[in-house]
Amino acid sequence: MAGIKQIKSGIVSKNKIVSSNSTLPKLIEKTIVEPNRAPSQGVFYPSSLGSPCDRYLYLAYNGQLPPMDVNPKLQRVFDHGGTFEDRMERYLTKAEILVDREVVVKYADPPISGRLDFLIKDKDESTVVLELKTIKSSLFTNLFEPKPEHLVQVQLYLNTTEYSLGYIIYENKDTQDWKCFKIKQDEKMWQDLTERCHTIMSMTTAPEKCTGAWYCDCKKVSTQGVLI
Repeated sequence: MAGIKQIKSGIVSKNKIVSSNSTLPKLIEKTIVEPNRAPSQGVFYPSSLGSPCDRYLYLAYNGQLPPMDVNPKLQRVFDHGGTFEDRMERYLTKAEILVDREVVVKYADPPISGRLDFLIKDKDESTVVLELKTIKSSLFTNLFEPKPEHLVQVQLYLNTTEYSLGYIIYENKDTQDWKCFKIKQDEKMWQDLTERCHTIMSMTTAPEKCTGAWYCDCKKVSTQGVLI
């Protein structure tokens, strides 16, 4: 009886039944990515406020960032996160704790616009915020508290709505393991965030120095305000 190695060798090298092909993936990828628009001017987004870079935040608030460059692979990453939300909606519905999904959040001063993932019923029947994040294994293993940008995002929701408690569930992209963190409303953090927003709003020119990560989008704009 032929062994697995012999079978594999026969398929690939003799019969040519199996071969590498890039045509089909490229055909599919043409339909994956849609054109992106630059963020709206004059508003802060919870995802932006999680950045430590004031230069980035200034450019984002003033509509001076280019549209996000989304390639097919990055779009698949986003879509994978979307499947997590779809699955979670089924889980929450079955558990009979789902209140709402994709709830729009707006605040006037400072101007903030966002959309929280879920509202659910907590064990005491109170309504709380639930945010979902997917993360790769190498980061998941050493995750013992929410990532700072995600904590900021949830704090914005807790301080601009009537809800004072939230959860973040991280899902390991490779194993589907979960880690869950409970987050309470922090008024001091909210005060610091609003002060930062007002400082950015009062600036007449963008800070020259990037204080974010190596991939910070502010690096796409020169100090003269020209797209690089």
